[in-house]
Amino acid sequence: MAKSASVQSYYRKADSFRRYALQSKTTRNRLRRLLRHEGRYIGRRILDIGCGGGALGFLLERPGRIYVGADVNPDAIRLARATASERESSCRFLLRDATRSRIPGHYDTLALLGNTLGHFTPDQFVRLLENVGHSTNRRARLIVEYRDVVGNLVRGRWRLRKPIRLKSRREWIEITPVGADLTDGLLRMRLRAARSRRPNLSTHAIWSPFILTVIANIEGWSLVSRRAHLDHFIDVFRRRNRVS
Repeated sequence: MAKSASVQSYYRKADSFRRYALQSKTTRNRLRRLLRHEGRYIGRRILDIGCGGGALGFLLERPGRIYVGADVNPDAIRLARATASERESSCRFLLRDATRSRIPGHYDTLALLGNTLGHFTPDQFVRLLENVGHSTNRRARLIVEYRDVVGNLVRGRWRLRKPIRLKSRREWIEITPVGADLTDGLLRMRLRAARSRRPNLSTHAIWSPFILTVIANIEGWSLVSRRAHLDHFIDVFRRRNRVS
């Protein structure tokens, strides 16, 4: 699939999918903080879209809980499955594009965390909600973590053609926004990672709270909680009705 190839290329050249795995201390701490605040919204059956290395599933795992992670990046799914095997975990991981195919099962919680939403344009996100709507229960919860691109641009945190460096202990990523495609809702970026000598061109979908809320409402989800953390938001929605 074209989306699978583009996402895989992104995490090989511009970023590292391992940053979103259980082995990353930063990811473990971020998810534990999220679970302290939003954990009450997570049910027994969880579908994690854009699961990366599956860190959420391993942190949530307990008897009676069902977790399924789906991702289009085969590198991430291989790592998630290897980690599950090492831990003798019951978490399941699927190589799947949720905008194109349904995922079997019925879930209480749908999660899109980390950098997942940045890979979906609003149109693709609508298709995703329509697909997974058949797999969610009547009063399911949708938890979405995303970067407020519009707010960051307005406040000057993401100035066009001004590089921004995101650091971790072992690596850094330099992001230089170079333009925007407002027809498709994409911010064009040049990214250079510490381990790469050449920059790579990429895109990040343009999201903001008001965009997400409108789309979610149209698709039958109502906002119940919103929390800001740095330049990110974490929104929780409740399913209003079940798609037949």
